[in-house]
Amino acid sequence: MFIAIVTNHNQMAILVIILLIILNGYFSLAEIALVSVTDSEMSDENFKNNPKAAQVLKLIKNPDEFLSAVQVGITLLGLVEGIYGGNIVAKELEISLVEIGVSDFAAHVSSLIVGIGLITYLTIVFGELLPKSIALQIPVRISLAIAPSLSLFSKIIYPFIKLLTVSSRYLLSLLPIQSQGSKKYTEKDLRRVLSAAYKQGILEKQQLWLHQNVITFKNLTAKRIMKPARIVAAVPVIWDRQVLKEFIEKRPYSYFPVFTEHEDNITGIVSTKIFLLNDEQDWQKTTLEACSIPADMAARDIFSIFKEKRVDFGIVRDPAGRYLGIIAMQDIMEGIFGDIPELEEYSDYFYSKSEKVWIAEGFMHLQRIRNTLSLPWLRDYEGKYLSLAELITGETANVKDGDPLVLNRVSFRVIAGTNQDPEKVSITLP
Repeated sequence: MFIAIVTNHNQMAILVIILLIILNGYFSLAEIALVSVTDSEMSDENFKNNPKAAQVLKLIKNPDEFLSAVQVGITLLGLVEGIYGGNIVAKELEISLVEIGVSDFAAHVSSLIVGIGLITYLTIVFGELLPKSIALQIPVRISLAIAPSLSLFSKIIYPFIKLLTVSSRYLLSLLPIQSQGSKKYTEKDLRRVLSAAYKQGILEKQQLWLHQNVITFKNLTAKRIMKPARIVAAVPVIWDRQVLKEFIEKRPYSYFPVFTEHEDNITGIVSTKIFLLNDEQDWQKTTLEACSIPADMAARDIFSIFKEKRVDFGIVRDPAGRYLGIIAMQDIMEGIFGDIPELEEYSDYFYSKSEKVWIAEGFMHLQRIRNTLSLPWLRDYEGKYLSLAELITGETANVKDGDPLVLNRVSFRVIAGTNQDPEKVSITLP
């Protein structure tokens, strides 16, 4: 029956219906492509002098206007397709139904339903779904292709678009929704994009890890990446040269904090290189000024200070001026690249007891534990807790002393101290 309809149908009418569906597909392409493409893609060096890219940028910076233009086009085409196309098919079908003995009323109703249904099906498949799928696959190419014609169409119906835009903005202002302006990407958005790139094979595991560390770097402070005072080898200012020389030769460090009276009173820094190259018996005259770093200073600001003062070592102090630890340029680099092989070992404070069991002092930073044991999920806790002790204390409110704290199938058990004052912790991997 459908073949008969097509055979008898005016060829011009069929061409008009096909043209309407193609135009519908054009507007669907435009809508999805422009919604999917980003400013950064159009601002790429490859499109620097491309006038079409400039038109795309102009369109996506005013989404209300181009969406109104697209909606006007789709709505008008939908009406014409339904009325014109549906009626054309319905008339031919109605004649055929009457000829085979169907009543006039039944033939009329049936033909309308089938006619409009057929046009709707063709429009949805070829005018909506297929074009939108194509636009999602290649949004940049589609955007560049349709930008000139859509810009022209927008100018032709500009008064109507303006009316629609003003109306929609007014109605939106009546709703309890605050406009966010241009889209702002959050840290979670960036991590999601990186994870997707890794799963698609665009990034290798090491590259993913490095990019994630770069994002986290802005949150790092001196207190988070410093070496705690309790594991730092500081020297008293009253030592004579020979005693200090023997002390330095037994330790693979480049700098040693110098204190007077007690270790909290750091007055300077002795450089191993300067000390060994200088035969001055009164070695105190060769000490360097201690560069004080506030505990809450951001790692990027510490980096700037080190560059400005041409130093690579600082003393971390709390707001009251108390000595908390030391920080070197290498500690800042580890904030991005992870643990860098060094002579300064943490083996006395963080070591493996077996393949699955590690022992860590409470003061060990979560970042070092995360990197050493490859526990990426620990990153979620680093914004709240600095050290392993803080993690145990904060997460064991409902855990009895002696019982393990289990996070992501990793068991943390305090083996020295209590849950509220953990000195040493056993970490058992799954």
